[in-house]
Order: sequence, then C-alpha cells, then structure tokens
Amino acid sequence: MNVMVEGAYVLGAYLLGAIPVAYLIGKARRVDIAAAGSGNLGAGNTTRLLGAKAGALVALLDGAKGLAAVFAGRWMSFSPGLIAVGALAAVAGSNWSIYLGRRSGRGLATSSFAMLAFDPITVLWPGVWSVVGWKIGGGISGFFGWAFLWTAAYALERPPETVLLAAGMGLLMIIRRSQGNLDDSGQEGPVARVFFDTDHRRSPAEVASGDKSLA
Repeated sequence: MNVMVEGAYVLGAYLLGAIPVAYLIGKARRVDIAAAGSGNLGAGNTTRLLGAKAGALVALLDGAKGLAAVFAGRWMSFSPGLIAVGALAAVAGSNWSIYLGRRSGRGLATSSFAMLAFDPITVLWPGVWSVVGWKIGGGISGFFGWAFLWTAAYALERPPETVLLAAGMGLLMIIRRSQGNLDDSGQEGPVARVFFDTDHRRSPAEVASGDKSLA
C-alpha cells in the first residue's frame, strides 16, 4: 500500500476527529460551550448547558468520528495496526482540534465508538466502570475504565493491535485530563485532574464581574 495513501488516511482521521461538534452545536444555540461550566467541549458539559438532547447529539456525532475512522480503514483494506493508528488520530483530533487551535474535548465518545468498531468485547471494561461511576463518581471511574483498558484487553487475550490501541487511548486520556481546559482557575493540580477530572472554569457571568470563585 502506498505510504502517501496511508499517511492521508491517518491525517484524514485526525481532521475528522478534530471537528468540534460541541462547539458548533453550542454556537448554533448562541452558547459558547468552551466559556461556561467545565469549559470542556464534550457531551457532559453540553448536557449541563444545553440539555440532554443536545448532549446526546454531541456524544453520537463525536462517536461517529471514531466509527468512521475504523470503518474507512477496513474499507481501504488497511492492516489492523494502521487502522489502530487511524483510530488514535481521530481521538487526538477530538482532544486537540486544529480548527480551534487549542484543547477541546476529552475524546471518550470517539474512543468508545472507535473501540466498539475495532474490537467490541473490549468496550465491556469501560462500560462496567461507567456503571460504577454512578456510585463512586464519573471522574475516577473514567480513569480506571480507560487508563487500565489495555490490561483488560490483555487479560481477555485480544490481538496485540487491540492492546496497543487501548494503551494509546488511555495515554491520550491521561495527557488530556492533566492539561485541564484553557483559562481554568488553576486551583486543581494535574494529578487531581487526571484521577478525578476535577476541572472547573468560571462562568461567563463571573468572568464579566471579576469573580474569582469557581463555577
């Protein structure tokens, strides 16, 4: 397979993943998702600001980017290893959008749907932790669900490409969480953000009034 074609596939997966769905839906409703709530451009913050329907739409569209990256690779008869790279590129795009020139979402919907298409049984691990999150908190359960996804894939004797994809997704999640969002209060350290996803931002009203308290 031509190296340029393979490179174009990975680049295309990134550019697709980088489409800031939450930002666009928020703008359509005249709400800057990145400037309120947690400031995260994902389904959770969208739900808090615009309601469940808007949040569900963001989750589905973000997830579709992961599905498309995997299905496109299979349609082009790429190797599982290259498809895994394409899936990670889509997640990276979701986390760091070139269109916005900054950090954007957490990439969990994109990761979930990409893994669902790549190796469905592996999604059971983060799925169980999502349920556990109702009791112990979504932040810490999300950490265990994704940071240790590769161990679950290994224990389930999944192919090496699945284990590497799971490890890459966990690493991207950790890096993105540690960064927090732009213009946050700076009061949450990177360790707390990684484990508990405790990332807050002042609301637009507080920014306008000069209030330094957290949203």
